[in-house]
Parts: sequence; structure tokens; C-alpha cells
Amino acid sequence: DVFGKEERSHKVWLCECKYTKTTMDIKQVKKLESAAQVLKQMHEEEGTAVPEIHLWLVSTGGFTKEVLTYIDTRADIYASDYEGINSLFKAYGGNYSIPQFAVND
Repeated sequence: DVFGKEERSHKVWLCECKYTKTTMDIKQVKKLESAAQVLKQMHEEEGTAVPEIHLWLVSTGGFTKEVLTYIDTRADIYASDYEGINSLFKAYGGNYSIPQFAVND
């Protein structure tokens, strides 16, 4: 969903963002990893240096236990849930919380 490149380094960020009340599952993580593999392959085929790739999962609905267990073993994958993304938003000047979905009984 998002591609970002740090200006003074050879580092890029690929982000998968879900604004839903449903937890993000491992399929979304694998989708992001596939995108990272395509980026790496593109650089290799072009003969250019492969950047340091970081993956970031953003999900207002949180993450399945499988995802949390999986990313706990990876230093290159970051995850932000509803509270985490709001904390970042406020730390960089946001003055309100991202709207949250109503919980149905």
C-alpha cells in the first residue's frame, strides 16, 4: 500500500495498511513479503544495489496470534495496531485519534 525511501540511506519501507476492525492475518504478511521479493529481484535484474528493505504492517483491527508470533522472529518487520498508529500520529503533530469502527454487540 505504501512505499517509502529514506533520503540519505539505502533503505526503503514497504507498508501494508488495513483500516478495518478485522485482524490482519498471515496472508497479508506474505503478500507484503512477496512485494519485497519483487523489489529485490527488480534491482538484481537491473544490476543496481538492493536496498535494505523494512516491512511495516499497520492494522487498526490488530493482528492474529499467528502474525504476532511470526513477526516476533523478524527484525525487519514492524507492526502498529490502532493504539500504536495513533501514538505515532500524535508524536508527529496529529491532534486527534484516527476514527475507530463501532463495535457491534
